[in-house]
Amino acid sequence: MTFKKKMVVGNWKMNKTIAETQQFIAELSEAIKGNCHAIFLAVPFTDLVPAVASAKGTNFVIGAQNINEHPSGAYTGEISASMVKEAGAKFVILGHSERRQFFHETNSVIHAKIKQALAHKLQPIVCIGETLEQRKENETEAVLVEQIKSAFEGIPVNDFVEIIIAYEPVWAIGTGLVATIDVISSVHAFCRQQVAYLLGHEAGKRLKILYGGSVNDSNASQVLKNENVDGVLVGSASLTVESFSKTLSHSTQPLNTQPQNSCRCTS
Repeated sequence: MTFKKKMVVGNWKMNKTIAETQQFIAELSEAIKGNCHAIFLAVPFTDLVPAVASAKGTNFVIGAQNINEHPSGAYTGEISASMVKEAGAKFVILGHSERRQFFHETNSVIHAKIKQALAHKLQPIVCIGETLEQRKENETEAVLVEQIKSAFEGIPVNDFVEIIIAYEPVWAIGTGLVATIDVISSVHAFCRQQVAYLLGHEAGKRLKILYGGSVNDSNASQVLKNENVDGVLVGSASLTVESFSKTLSHSTQPLNTQPQNSCRCTS
């Protein structure tokens, strides 16, 4: 039987001091000894340098949770892509729903951030997703089309191979609610189709799409078994060694060669 390695990305949000970061990486490295799969951790800015140092010689890939859309300038409290890259980050999460909601990030701002990330060789993990109200109003597809088009229009196809999409239904983040497997599968297939329309068949085919929305060690296996899911973006369940190591244990899944599901985003 053929197996497929799927991505697991931990998003710590505003959690963990430097000491806690160093301890976590040491303990998780011991807990998953023998697992040669890359493990992605998006840590706070202050943890980047110590996380990279602690992860040296391991299969951890350290990234950031945000960057500014400008290369430099009078933007008090902000951090540029070049600063994040120099600190050792390999990837960056962009457009997370909490950034959109609490910091009023627009699609155009996220587009500018994607270009900054690509210019500095940071792999963008771009979050998209609808609110509960939008889903109830059957606006999921329209919202996703607008987010995808605004984020990626004009991005060279050669650069797009580095981009990862994370579908995170806003109504499922931190609520304990998880979209059904059928919904996740159909939304992911729809997103892939839209990218193919925008940037060509090859871009859609090669695109990696993660699911994020209250993913934990109890539901990760079911989510990751779906052929339309290339990995998961994990929030609170990535904060403890026990829960995150259990989630990581589900990252290797049998490869299903059946055709992908249809592209309608119905519940």
